[in-house]
Amino acid sequence: MDRQIDGEAEFQILQQRQVLSFNETYDPAKAELYLAKRKADDNKNRLEAQATESRSISKASKSVSHESRSIPKVSRPIEAAEPRSAAKSLKLRKPTVWIVSEFGAAGALVILAAEKGTGKSSLCYAMAAAISDGSKFLNQCETVESKVLIWQADESEGDMFNKLAIMDLQASFDFVTNADIGWHRFDLDLLRNKIRKHCYSVVFIDSITTIFSQEGTRVNDTEYAYQIYDLRQLADEENCLIVCTDHLRKPETQRQQVDMNDIIGAGQKTAAVSDVWALWKPKEPQFDEHFVLKCLGKRNCKQGTVWNLQGNEEDYSWALHSVGDESLLPTIRIDYKQQILKLIYESKEWFTGKDLADVLGCNERHARNLAKELFIETEIDRKRLPSGGGRCRYVYGPNQLNTQEQSS
Repeated sequence: MDRQIDGEAEFQILQQRQVLSFNETYDPAKAELYLAKRKADDNKNRLEAQATESRSISKASKSVSHESRSIPKVSRPIEAAEPRSAAKSLKLRKPTVWIVSEFGAAGALVILAAEKGTGKSSLCYAMAAAISDGSKFLNQCETVESKVLIWQADESEGDMFNKLAIMDLQASFDFVTNADIGWHRFDLDLLRNKIRKHCYSVVFIDSITTIFSQEGTRVNDTEYAYQIYDLRQLADEENCLIVCTDHLRKPETQRQQVDMNDIIGAGQKTAAVSDVWALWKPKEPQFDEHFVLKCLGKRNCKQGTVWNLQGNEEDYSWALHSVGDESLLPTIRIDYKQQILKLIYESKEWFTGKDLADVLGCNERHARNLAKELFIETEIDRKRLPSGGGRCRYVYGPNQLNTQEQSS
């Protein structure tokens, strides 16, 4: 399985570098030959490096006396940060702040994985435009007006602006391409400096497959995961939302569902990011130009959230047509949350999930999840009820700090 994933990843990288034509289809046999050559080259370079290192060690050992080698060396103490109190830090935790409601939060690294040609770039452009002017994404998701940078490595500048012209977007965001000086490879310090200099709150990278492979790193290499961990750390340090597009493995037949294992090199990537979304065209569409956008999990977005999107081939626009059976429309979720806040702070009472469900007129699971989200966002507080065993039960009520702010 790993060899198949690695081979297909190499094949797509060669297409992105224009070594292979995009019209060529994935051929495991060709990919196997290419991988064999790469491994042979890697082994040759590794042996040469080991030989050079052994020669240098041998020379160094001859110049060192027996007495000096027998004296143990004491390294200088490392000046490191002192351990901190988890209890104190928990009280100072930052609430979850959604830049794009339900999709991407500040300080998060989000992967948006899709097949080539599915429309992930145009979806990112639409999201970037909505964030830039604070309008609703997909006419449903609230956004926080922010400065946006797009790092485009999969499309040329000309192709990008042809697409933006067709989309008729007010593209009030900044961009760079991998043809710009210094942006041909992944440089964490460069990206950090530009985020700070221009006060970017959101960065789109299209795509990490292309950018991380510029130095020859493959998706199954350990170094690949290190770069993603660094990128996630950068998002957290700068409290910035970073959205990276990525690729899905080509299916043997047309897809109806997608899971984590469908992402190329999933084991290396998904462990390092905050949230994962997948975009695909279902085998059995429910309407014209039907695409599925699904949260596959991890930190912020609700795993299993399904948005049925409708694309438009004429202008590359996107609309949220409907949601899955277990999901709520973003506008309805926001309305429910506002009702919960109004109920709690006007009554100054505490409510169980069932109490909230009765007031909202929704099922108890949705009410509990909405209350939990408000608790994570520090909008309300939570207390555990006494239990004689079994699953813990909670009540939700006013956050003391919010109450003090409102009274002052």
